[in-house]
Amino acid sequence: MSKTSLKENRAEGAETRHPGFPGLREESGVAMLVVMIALAILTAFSAYLSLSSVEELRISDNSESMVQARFAGRAGIEHARELCRGLMFDEILKGPDGAYTNTSDYLTTARSVGFRNLASLQTFRALDITDPSTSLSALPDDGLINTGMSGGVAGTELIPKYGNLFTVANPYGSGNLVLARYFVKVTDNNGEASEIARDAADNPFHDGDGTVIVRSIGVARTIGDGNGADARRNSVVVYESRFRQGLPFGNLGSPAVVIGSKISANFSGNAFDIIGNSAGPGIGTIDTDRGDGYSPSEILKTATKGKGNITGNCTGSSARQCIADITDSVDADPSKAMLKDPEWLYEFAYNESRAMADYRISDNNNNNDTTDLTSAMVGSRSNPKVTWIGGNCKAAGNITGAGLLVVTGELTINGAVRWDGLILVIGKGSFRTGGMNNGIYGGLIVAGVKKTGNVYAFDEVQTDFDIRGNSQIATYDGALANMGNGLAPLRQIAFREILGGMDP
Repeated sequence: MSKTSLKENRAEGAETRHPGFPGLREESGVAMLVVMIALAILTAFSAYLSLSSVEELRISDNSESMVQARFAGRAGIEHARELCRGLMFDEILKGPDGAYTNTSDYLTTARSVGFRNLASLQTFRALDITDPSTSLSALPDDGLINTGMSGGVAGTELIPKYGNLFTVANPYGSGNLVLARYFVKVTDNNGEASEIARDAADNPFHDGDGTVIVRSIGVARTIGDGNGADARRNSVVVYESRFRQGLPFGNLGSPAVVIGSKISANFSGNAFDIIGNSAGPGIGTIDTDRGDGYSPSEILKTATKGKGNITGNCTGSSARQCIADITDSVDADPSKAMLKDPEWLYEFAYNESRAMADYRISDNNNNNDTTDLTSAMVGSRSNPKVTWIGGNCKAAGNITGAGLLVVTGELTINGAVRWDGLILVIGKGSFRTGGMNNGIYGGLIVAGVKKTGNVYAFDEVQTDFDIRGNSQIATYDGALANMGNGLAPLRQIAFREILGGMDP
């Protein structure tokens, strides 16, 4: 076949088309439409994936942030529990400056539930946790845990107004990143029967019953949202606990308390002072057996008749011999029930107080030898301690101590000794003094208890209250007594998380 005929055949074939089959030129518009639709679907799907990933990131970050805030809030509660041990609640309630705004409007505000928060929740949601000073600097210091004002110098904030922070090393550069903070405030349990019974004015800056409310607010950074007053930069968790001083020796109202029934008492000197106030008698007695025919208050009245100066709040007693039975008030307070339980008193004196003591001086529980108390064995007013002596103890000379002193044997005090807080002579229950010049400021409690086999009992024979010579024995100071009492770990009597709509 020639080349000419081949070209002719191709040309003829090119012109011969099926009438229902369009050419490629006619299909180009449809293909473009299909491509555009596919691109639109892919773009929408990509946008959905992007938005979904952002939302999942927010959810994940919020969840992690909330966990961090919860841990921070719980850390604040536990930190407060440890710090409040041994501090005076009144000084905490007033803040480091030792003062508060004494106006009716402010006192009303301080009694409200909202006053339990250091600041509003919206403030914490929008707070710059890296530097919260701008938002919190104007807040009053009331309720901040502190060491208490001393000598006109403001106390030290133990948990500052700006909170305690949690940090992590900055993975993108030098320094640290702030992950979370907790903020703590302490308020009184105003309006409750136990508080009003000992604080009739219901002053929110005076603790009457040894119970306070602690709120800890945990704040952790999360992905920011909004701006201005509606900004949300943090997850916020609010926890609230009620703490009560852990021992039953506070708020007894008397500078000296004797627990027992058939006690022995010897007041051979005439020049001694036991100074109470309106809170209770100069010497209060707790009768552990009202059916045995013995009255410890009457035994003490007979022993002190015409001797010394014992003052306080008494009905039917002379101004200089204020001794009264306080058993009814102890029975009416469930937290004081242990004072009439010989097992609890014995175990506390010989075991529990020993375990929690800062200074354990002797384990001579057979009471034959005597330990000389020195200044190296005691705390100070600014740093009170628990001192435990298993056996007899003699304190003489120029000694100043503070906190809680527990003696299981006989305690003898002479000379210029001053103690701020509580002294517990529980075990042998024998207290003797002669020429004690400075005295005990807070409270003294004496009780004789014993253990024979597995049986616990009050040991009436050894309960001895012997005062000789010119002595300044005890001056009641409820705050100092409660300070000594509060050196034991606080008891948490309630705990809750504050959620929206459930406060109080």
